[in-house]
Amino acid sequence: MNSAKILLILGLFSASLGYTFTNAGYDLSIMRDVFNNADYLQSWRNFFRWMSYFGEAQYFVALLLLIWIGGWFEKRYPINAFLSFCKRYQVIAGKFLITFGLASAALHFLKFLTGRQRPSCNHLEALPNWHWFAFDGRYGSFPSGHAMAAVFLTVFVMKIWPKSRWWIWVWPLTVGLSRVALTKHYPSDVLFGFALAFISCSVYFWLNATSKLSKTRTES
Repeated sequence: MNSAKILLILGLFSASLGYTFTNAGYDLSIMRDVFNNADYLQSWRNFFRWMSYFGEAQYFVALLLLIWIGGWFEKRYPINAFLSFCKRYQVIAGKFLITFGLASAALHFLKFLTGRQRPSCNHLEALPNWHWFAFDGRYGSFPSGHAMAAVFLTVFVMKIWPKSRWWIWVWPLTVGLSRVALTKHYPSDVLFGFALAFISCSVYFWLNATSKLSKTRTES
C-alpha cells in the first residue's frame, strides 16, 4: 500500500474518532478529568508547555524555508554539507511548504466557520458550544493547528529520512496531549487536526506520484 493511501486511511480514521469524541460525550468526560486533576497535572505543566511551544507552526515553516532557501546557495558554496543537504531536499521542502500553507488556510477557515470555544474559556456543562458562521477570532478551538503542524513535521521527516522508526510518531501524540492537558483544545480538536494533516499529506503524495507517472509516460 502506497504512502498516499496509508495517510488517507489514517486521516479518515482520525476524523471518525474525532467525530465520535464530539458526539459521544468523550470530550466532556476527558476535560472534566483534566480540570479535576489540575493539581497533579501542575507538576507536568512546564513539560507540556515546552511541547506545545515547539509544536507551533512557525518552527516547521522556518525549517522548510531554511531548506528551500539554503538550496539556492549550494552552487556558491558546494563544499558546505548543510547546503548540499538543502539542495537535495529543496524541491520536497518547497512542495511541503505549499501544501502546509493550503492546509493552514483550510484550518483557519474551519476555526472561523465552526467557532468553537476553547475548554479554558467554556463552561463544561454547556458542551457542545459552537458558534457557527460566527467568524469571530475569539473562538479558535476547532481544529488544533499544533496537532496539524506536528503531523506535517513527522511526515516530512519520514519523507527525507525513510529509515526513521515508528517512535517518531511520539512527537505529534505528545504535542496533541499537551494541548489537551493545557486546556487549550478538546481531544476531538486534536484528532481533527491530525486528520487534516494526514489528508493534506495524502493529497501531496498522490499528486507527486501522479506527476512522476505522467512524466514517465511522456518521456517514453
